[in-house]
Amino acid sequence: MKSYSTTEAAEILGCSDEMIRQEIKAGRLAAYTIGSGKQRKRYRITDTAIEDYISANTVVIEPRGRRKQRNNTPPKRRWV
Repeated sequence: MKSYSTTEAAEILGCSDEMIRQEIKAGRLAAYTIGSGKQRKRYRITDTAIEDYISANTVVIEPRGRRKQRNNTPPKRRWV
C-alpha cells in the first residue's frame, strides 16, 4: 500500500492541494495525519483511498436516444 502527500494526490486527481485538504476535512477523502506541523497538518492519502474517491465521484453519462424527427427533416446541428 502506497501513500501520497496532498501535493502528489492533487497531481493524480488533477486538482489543487487546497482542494485535497478541503475534501479531507469534509470527510469525502480518507487520510491520516503525520505530525501536527507548524502551520498546518500534514496528511497522507493511501492509494486505495484515492481509488475509492475516484469511483465514488465518477459519473457515467449515457448518450440520449435520438428523437423522432417530423417530416423526415434532418436533425438540427448546433456548434458549441
